Amino acid sequence: MGAYGGVRFLLLCTIYILKLDSNDNFVTASTSSQAALGTSCKSPCLLVSTGTEIIALDYNSTTVYPVISNLTLADNIDIHFSLGYIFWSDSTEFNIKRTNINGTNITVTHSNTGNIGGLAVEWISLQLYWTDEDYNRISVSDLDGNNIRILVSSTLDEPRGIAVDPYHGSMFWTDWGHIPKIERATLSGTQRVSIVTSKLVWPFAIDLDRRSRLVFWVDRWLGRVESVDYHGNNRRILFQQKGVSFYGVTFFSFNLFTSASDWRTFWIYKLKTNAKGTFVSNINFKNISKQLFGLVSYDSFTQLPGMHVN
Repeated sequence: MGAYGGVRFLLLCTIYILKLDSNDNFVTASTSSQAALGTSCKSPCLLVSTGTEIIALDYNSTTVYPVISNLTLADNIDIHFSLGYIFWSDSTEFNIKRTNINGTNITVTHSNTGNIGGLAVEWISLQLYWTDEDYNRISVSDLDGNNIRILVSSTLDEPRGIAVDPYHGSMFWTDWGHIPKIERATLSGTQRVSIVTSKLVWPFAIDLDRRSRLVFWVDRWLGRVESVDYHGNNRRILFQQKGVSFYGVTFFSFNLFTSASDWRTFWIYKLKTNAKGTFVSNINFKNISKQLFGLVSYDSFTQLPGMHVN
């Protein structure tokens, strides 16, 4: 990992550490095909992919709900809240799938993809954006997988996380290739610009505070959570932990959640802006012993139909 020691906290940042208990197995292994467990995620909660499962975490009651089991390698995840859809990519089957929020009606929407680096649902115009690390491109389609268009395909090395802001008409993505960077373009792929090009190694997942026009990302190698504004200014290190590998990140209700591990133990960090300073507490989730990959907030306020932005 990187040569950055200790834990650094931004002054006006509250960080809650949600430690995940690794003593028990979450779901008993099965040889059957993908199983819908029929447990709905009640808003607000976090949906998290663990590779073979998608689970829901109620961070207020520390309850874990199963949603789907017996997956091959579920990696990235996103939702359409009002339609009640969950989308995820499978890094072994090389496809994108969709299910209802209760885990029923699983269908393949995109097949024969490369390794998907990230997914982003544009909920207003009903579009799905994704990055492809094998083909080095960013594409979009409707939510059924039709009308696929390649938006960006030049000078991409390893495009990874992607997030969209339909109010601002922009998309943002990370690239953790030979020249790591974070870029912005319109939702049609035009007016492309790099907004972060320095002090990056493995920029991975990305998310947005669309009201404040902030970009959040995690760097797996540096063990950092950082932010900039939409123009790449006002860069801040929100959190840094030596020996920790961050994977997913999601923002909602003024909270920032990120999945992390030290390659032996798995947990979730919760960061919250607070003018009183920094407070740290542990909340244990039981019965989780698997790697936590992508995560997304399941909350109506993250996908409002329209929002006035000055």
